[in-house]
Amino acid sequence: MNARKRILHVLAIAFLLLGLGALLFFVVLPIMFSKPFSGTLEYDFGIVEVSGDTTTVEYTFQLTNETGGAIKLVNAVPTCGCTTTEWPKHIVQAGALLEVPVHLTLKRSEIRRSKIRLEFDNGETLVLRVEGAGRLAQPLSCKPHNIKIVDGDPIGARGLLKLEKFDDVTPLLPTFTSPENVTINVEKWRRAKAGDVGQGKPSEWTLAFECLLEGELEEGASLTIQYEDGQPLTIQLEQSNSREKPRFF
Repeated sequence: MNARKRILHVLAIAFLLLGLGALLFFVVLPIMFSKPFSGTLEYDFGIVEVSGDTTTVEYTFQLTNETGGAIKLVNAVPTCGCTTTEWPKHIVQAGALLEVPVHLTLKRSEIRRSKIRLEFDNGETLVLRVEGAGRLAQPLSCKPHNIKIVDGDPIGARGLLKLEKFDDVTPLLPTFTSPENVTINVEKWRRAKAGDVGQGKPSEWTLAFECLLEGELEEGASLTIQYEDGQPLTIQLEQSNSREKPRFF
């Protein structure tokens, strides 16, 4: 009889422990570790063409209030200066939608990643993540932007091209179109900086060239540089009485 009571006692304890375990797993843990809002918390802009000095893209996160009560966003802190947000300051009722617009600004060819930490009036926090891979619309650039040349100067005026390229194959020489009395002498491409695949950074190649003038240069004359099928690059030419040594040589 005592043995039977012991078995019943053990079974009762076992069922009690099972019940407590189920309560912990299905009720307590979801409450403790659930997020205050549901919805997409990450967004990848992919490749973003950067034209001009900067390009800014925007994505609006749409989050549903899952707390069961009213909640208010009191702060939004980005981890990167490339990211901004005009976070809403109104109270969000239970089950209602919270929209958080996030702007990512890209300046060059590289991957930028940022987190935005959302802080709510009940102490809850949430982290949003964005990223984008900048890609210059014009991978070819030239210094100086305005080349001054002297009539009859045997050395000529120097220019330096920079090209962004995402492989290690030596670039083909570009095509130069200049006024009839301007001769262009071109050196070879040199890889100035290796790229970084993980950061989305291309390799940088440089190409030095010189411009020689014979005679008078027409006002508004320019030099056009074409690399493969990309956008042509136009450099203004200006006649001068004295040679100027570029700072980058």
